Amino acid sequence: MYSSSTRNEFLRLRIAGLSFARIARQLGVSKPTLIAWSRVSQPELDSARAEVQQRLQEEVTSANQELAEIKRRHRALRQELLSRSLRDVPTACIETLAGELHKRIEHLESTTCSSRGQPSEVLSTKDGEEAQTSSESSTHSAIPTPNSALEEPIRT
Repeated sequence: MYSSSTRNEFLRLRIAGLSFARIARQLGVSKPTLIAWSRVSQPELDSARAEVQQRLQEEVTSANQELAEIKRRHRALRQELLSRSLRDVPTACIETLAGELHKRIEHLESTTCSSRGQPSEVLSTKDGEEAQTSSESSTHSAIPTPNSALEEPIRT
């Protein structure tokens, strides 16, 4: 009666967490039909939700590890800034690097905090409305990570 693409779209939207009522409006399928599809597809839905949850957990773990490493580097830079003779190294260089790491820490902390819920990504749906779905959190931002500067020793 309905195309396989409609059923696949239902599964995608249901995995994303949309309600039966909203999916019914978007797809033009009755709510009782959607409930029946859900019962038939329950193992597939459960499996997909578990995969999404696992991926989110891995992303949070990765972000936490990156955050810990960047915090360690930031502390080392701040300590270096305090212990150096500022005549030998341009202060602006070390302060800039410390500032970039601080911004990255703030970004990762905000990402990690929002990831404890479920980060969302906007999906385009059949009728142009937007649906929220769990997705990869953005642990990498446009803020530069000063890895290259940290890899090379600073000479005094």
